Amino acid sequence: MKYKLTPFNIFCGVLVGLEIIFFAFPETVNNQTYGYQHIYLIPIILVGLSIDYILQKFIKQYYWLLLFELVILAITILLNIKF
Repeated sequence: MKYKLTPFNIFCGVLVGLEIIFFAFPETVNNQTYGYQHIYLIPIILVGLSIDYILQKFIKQYYWLLLFELVILAITILLNIKF
């Protein structure tokens, strides 16, 4: 199985980059009101990458995998927006 670049990979990669910045430069979050809530992103990154790996094992066509992951990300983002 060839591991492909998918929306979950990109999204989790951005989150990993944010975590590296937060841990390497803790002074960037000194004046923020939310404190260290970004630590909760670590399990989200791990779950996202594992879901991506499982989906890539079961969905062989890249088009359907891309479409399915985009729909999951869009639903997740829309459910977290306060209207």
